[in-house]
Amino acid sequence: MKLSDLKRAETAVISLRHPATGQPAGATVTVYGTTAPGLIEAQDRYRQRMAKLVRRFKSEDAVPAEESQLARREFMADCTVAWSGILGDDDSELPISRAGLLQLYADPDVLNQVAVEMADAANFMQSSRKG
Repeated sequence: MKLSDLKRAETAVISLRHPATGQPAGATVTVYGTTAPGLIEAQDRYRQRMAKLVRRFKSEDAVPAEESQLARREFMADCTVAWSGILGDDDSELPISRAGLLQLYADPDVLNQVAVEMADAANFMQSSRKG
């Protein structure tokens, strides 16, 4: 293996699948990878959010699931730099927004799809990009 094979892109485009059918949804999100400064900053913000919640509720186990799920959605929104093919009720493409990202990641299947793809180094390897 060449060391140059380990070079990673800072972002990757992830194709979304429809949660009900598993078929391509015609939408993508662009997310930070493990070497991106943006991901490191998002991780820091997530840790800070969780620390505040633990202090507020006196222990990690006492943090309500809704609060920790919101923190996870906020983390995923912080890691997402672009999207395409996300449509409004009138079938027009929506511009990316924080509120839109939080709504997208409120669906646990979508959130999990993107989280799994973010963890897959092959999506970010410049020499062997999935595609």
